[in-house]
Amino acid sequence: MWFLFGLVTLTSFCAYQAYKKIYAAWEGEKGSLDGVDYQYKFQKHKGKIQAALVGIEGPPGFDFTFKRERSLDRFFKHIGVAKEHQIGCSTFDDLVYVVSDDELLHMQVSLNNDISDAAVRLFSFQDNDGNRVKELRCNSGRIWFHFPTSSDFEAEHVDFLARRLLSHLKAISDSLMKVGFRDKKARKDPFILKAAVILAISSGLFFNGLAQSYRINLMDIPFTIDTALLRTDAIIYGLGILAIMVLATFYILGRSARTHLVLIELLLFGTAGVGLTMHAQLRDLNMDMDISAVTEHAVHVYSKKKVSGRRSTSYYMNVDDWTGEQRRRKVEISGSFYAEISAGDKVLVQQRDGYLGYRWVENLTRL
Repeated sequence: MWFLFGLVTLTSFCAYQAYKKIYAAWEGEKGSLDGVDYQYKFQKHKGKIQAALVGIEGPPGFDFTFKRERSLDRFFKHIGVAKEHQIGCSTFDDLVYVVSDDELLHMQVSLNNDISDAAVRLFSFQDNDGNRVKELRCNSGRIWFHFPTSSDFEAEHVDFLARRLLSHLKAISDSLMKVGFRDKKARKDPFILKAAVILAISSGLFFNGLAQSYRINLMDIPFTIDTALLRTDAIIYGLGILAIMVLATFYILGRSARTHLVLIELLLFGTAGVGLTMHAQLRDLNMDMDISAVTEHAVHVYSKKKVSGRRSTSYYMNVDDWTGEQRRRKVEISGSFYAEISAGDKVLVQQRDGYLGYRWVENLTRL
């Protein structure tokens, strides 16, 4: 049951992440400046504003990102992994990394100085604390910039950002608006959907792995005995899946502006994601498909212990190790079972061999 549940949640997480990456538009508070309507939204952590998103109506039919070019971007371009469009102006090319393989966008950026000049001004701006625009994004008929903020940034400060940067954002939007209807012969970015699917799988694995790990940690019964073997297999199979995803990324994206960005995110989130998800799926499959006979062991309870943390309390009992691997075994139990037993009691352990060979405990009962 839990194995199928894991597949359903994994599929759901991947589908949701794909939708969010393909349709990245957002809704926020409304504002107006010199007749220009804009929206803004804050990204917060523990009640503190971490970044501000400020956007206006954007050119339909375009989906691209301008981001600040880093040494890592230059490195991947140098070794031939990434291929970015250059306009021949070092001021723009050294400052802005064009995350797009859209030929029509490339042509507009190269031929229209209003776009490149506005982008340079946008990314050159910094506030009194040295904060700069992180990226500019155009998606789903909106164009906006992402601005990381200092700890003392307040909601009313967004007006300052709008006054300093909105005109540059509007200049880029207006210039692309003039392109009008996109000619069917003008090839759109061929890698948007492909990159989104790869990243959605990576992110889906990560969030699913976290959710499944949290679910398993909440369950005292059943539990796996051969945790080391399970963990080793999860790492081996996880690395195999990750290697396939990396190779698929190179095969699908080739040398594009997105290749190294997808690879970096894939390795960051995918490595943990495949490990956590594989661990949960192997564990659940081992239990759900197990048809082995139950082996019962009566063990002596030597002591019990309650460990209280800031947010939760854990309960343990020390008993005879029925597997014969050591003298005693520390077993985590539920709060209700902790209250039911006492030192000196006998507990019945019901164990199974496991479909995949990972021994596990199906139930604990006080005798």
